[in-house]
Amino acid sequence: MTAATGFSSDPPWDPPKKLKLFSEPPEVAEDEPERLSAGLFAPPSDGQIHRITNPVAANSPDFWESWNDQQRAKYQPKNVPAELRPQYIRQTSVPQFYSDCQPGARWEPMGRKGRSAATIEKDGQALRRWVEGTRPDDWPSNIAWPGPSLEMIEGGNRDLMNDWVACLEMTLTKRGQPLSAGTIGSTWTHLRTILNHAIKVQAITRFPSPSELPEDDETPRFYTDQEIEAIWALLTEAPLLKVALVVSFNTGPRAEDLFCLPFDCIWRDTRDRPHLRFEARKTGKKHLCPLAACVVKAIEFAQRQASSQTLFNDCPPAWLFPGLTNPEVEEPEDSPTAKRRAKKTRVVWDAAGLEDVDKPWQVGRSTCSTRLAAIDREAGKFMIGTGSKDVFTKSYAPPHDSVWRAALAVQQPACFLREFGP
Repeated sequence: MTAATGFSSDPPWDPPKKLKLFSEPPEVAEDEPERLSAGLFAPPSDGQIHRITNPVAANSPDFWESWNDQQRAKYQPKNVPAELRPQYIRQTSVPQFYSDCQPGARWEPMGRKGRSAATIEKDGQALRRWVEGTRPDDWPSNIAWPGPSLEMIEGGNRDLMNDWVACLEMTLTKRGQPLSAGTIGSTWTHLRTILNHAIKVQAITRFPSPSELPEDDETPRFYTDQEIEAIWALLTEAPLLKVALVVSFNTGPRAEDLFCLPFDCIWRDTRDRPHLRFEARKTGKKHLCPLAACVVKAIEFAQRQASSQTLFNDCPPAWLFPGLTNPEVEEPEDSPTAKRRAKKTRVVWDAAGLEDVDKPWQVGRSTCSTRLAAIDREAGKFMIGTGSKDVFTKSYAPPHDSVWRAALAVQQPACFLREFGP
């Protein structure tokens, strides 16, 4: 028993078993009379051999209904027991509840297939903002504030969430900028997912939502052809940044994904169509993006450059853009290598008259989505990983033909074609 909660740290029952029910008896192979006569049978739910007293009964509905009852009895969802619920929600904060729902912990874990590492990181960020934004002004500075208890949240009203959102709007990023409306919305989405799980495991029955969330009124910034030409003219001494610009314009990866592309990032399907293949660090999902011919040539140029740098090494190159970031660290964009690249990029963008662009590669992502959406709305969403179920799935399946048509129909800037054209 723990002093903090009065509950055992171990779950009060065995971990849940996978529930396997059968609407009708499975067929028994005719070539196994010896097994049946010996009273042995292997139900397909677990693949184990079970001895039964009456083999003939194994094919009867009553036998399998009994089997289903046994399976139901074995499965015990790890929900919060009713008798423990009042004390648990009184003493438990949202971060503690989140810890209690990790795989192998006290309650049912979140997600049917678990949470990716990137999603867990975003969950943690949302929880930190929740704790910081709800801390009372008069809370002692020498005592850690755990955040409101689940009981306070269940019995609270919109004022609790509205005050928290107002605090987020005044929060500054590491660069001294206020959190964007999109970031605030994402933070609420992660917190809401955790609270919805608290309802699922019967810890709470309800929670309040903010009255409203801030919205971005500004039109997304994107590059014009003239701006791309101006940037291109200043990248004469940085050919790999030219390749990065081509890839960003056509496929829209985030900066941490763009500069961490593996060397062998081109994948071809059975129709020999080239795709950019990478795993998004933020979401942990795999992307397959259609590639126009000039993008393939640009990537092949970068591959030759990378190969020439490892010509005398025993191992082949691992990354497409060596020297522009450090893919081996946890936060590549915070590495000294990436900061040197960002400083050089800042000089070029300022010289091109783009002082208003704070995040060059994020604007490249927006440019990709905007230009594709002008041809096919769903294609623009698909390419950056926010598409609908019509052309996009959570498994990031190969793109629909409509996405391919849109990717090939996008008009490429003249500078791309001059250097990487046919």
